[in-house]
Amino acid sequence: MSGQGGQAFAEPEKRARGAATRDAILEASRHQFNRNGVQATAVYKIAGDLSISSGNLNYHFKGKGEIIAGLADTLDREIAAAARPFFAKAPSGEGFIQAMGGFLTVLWRYRFFFNASHYLGGISPDLALRQDAMRSLIRSMIRRSTVDQIALGTMRSPRAPNSANVIADNIVSVWIAWLQETMPDDSADDVPPPGALRNCIEHHFGVIEPYVSDTFIDRFCRALGHH
Repeated sequence: MSGQGGQAFAEPEKRARGAATRDAILEASRHQFNRNGVQATAVYKIAGDLSISSGNLNYHFKGKGEIIAGLADTLDREIAAAARPFFAKAPSGEGFIQAMGGFLTVLWRYRFFFNASHYLGGISPDLALRQDAMRSLIRSMIRRSTVDQIALGTMRSPRAPNSANVIADNIVSVWIAWLQETMPDDSADDVPPPGALRNCIEHHFGVIEPYVSDTFIDRFCRALGHH
């Protein structure tokens, strides 16, 4: 009985250690992918960062593709959480900037995922599909938010040939270009460099400015002045 009891106590501890190692691998990989690019990051370098063997890493993830898939799962959850402020109510001014800042920071933390389209497709067709699905999810979220703001009167309905979908797609293009073109600051890998987040928010605002009220513009400009 005592041997079985000891094993019963050991199993949860073993699972906890395994989960901690898995999480550490994902975090180290995310940093390496963002800093050096997915293609230039070898699995043994990730293992070296964690002072574990390549075999230990391979026990948890069978290659780079599985690591990226695990990070994509985490990104899905973080995007869903960061999107909630946009739909709880139509944010304006300070609330709008905070909601955007939170969402864009999540994308920044996983920017490698949006900067390696061809390489991800080469690793696995499933990863290419995951990337397309991620972009579609973001596009759908912005489209829905734009439609909601028009319905609430926060934004004016655009005249043809523009539409809520066109506005949303332009916003997504601004975001993706920002992720691809902004040079990272190695001293703050998980947050955008100083001024970069403000730059993206200003470009985002440039897309929606023709359709928002003067009151929204005034609140937005005053709130942005505090950042």
